Amino acid sequence: MTRFEIDGARKSRAWQGSLRVHSFEDAVRMLDDLGFVLPWRRAGIDLPTWRDAYPYRVAREPGPIWRWKEVLPQKRLGYYGKILRKGPCCVSLEYLPCFYALSQRNGEADEYLYSYRMGRLSSVAKQVMDSLVAAWPASTFELRDRLYLQTRESQQALNRALDELQATMFACVAMASDEEDREYTYYWAPVDAVFKDQVALASDVTSTEAARRLVSRYVRTAVSCPRDYPGWLFGLKRKTYDRALEDCLDAGDIRLVDGIEGASGPCLLASDFESAR
Repeated sequence: MTRFEIDGARKSRAWQGSLRVHSFEDAVRMLDDLGFVLPWRRAGIDLPTWRDAYPYRVAREPGPIWRWKEVLPQKRLGYYGKILRKGPCCVSLEYLPCFYALSQRNGEADEYLYSYRMGRLSSVAKQVMDSLVAAWPASTFELRDRLYLQTRESQQALNRALDELQATMFACVAMASDEEDREYTYYWAPVDAVFKDQVALASDVTSTEAARRLVSRYVRTAVSCPRDYPGWLFGLKRKTYDRALEDCLDAGDIRLVDGIEGASGPCLLASDFESAR
């Protein structure tokens, strides 16, 4: 199999062939098709992006994609937040329970208090959750006022806390302001309040099953990747990843191969990829 064949299949599956993203509705269809995508490229992250699938030139990058990522959770059509390698990613409602299951959350309202007592959440993150549980959604500016975080250093601490709460799936972007007379800001809410159905579904998904589904979906999208890349991408523990990979191979979802042009070492290959050779 050649790199040209693999790259052609990758572009087609990433909506850069006959399928393209012309509108927000198309962006949602692409997300539902692939399970998880990036709004735009991120260094080191090999995932399809809305920006690459958008065929038009824009006066200012990243064009309408900036707004799509906010409308997505506002309309409850998907999730947007920093949950993949500490950076932004869009996740479909179908695959959101998998990410939630891997976060080791149980969905209980006071779970963040236990995490704080165990030293897994910072004091500022705990204060943010106290505020959001009491009243949501709350803008970044409102959180600054409620928690008296007015200095530059304390505002930076708030930003770090919001990143922390996204990574642990306690809080998420619920919407963003779009009024012309207001300064741009995100509005935040507890994940289990905004995405109740997906949180409920996650309770029936084990970490291994969540990892298996994400790895299988990723390889089908990427067509081919180094053997250990999905484990790194999703931040999986070695034991969890090895078990998930074994389940994927046993189910015939993917293949483990050598000899892919331009690759060193074993690679994963989507089982539905057919080489011309």
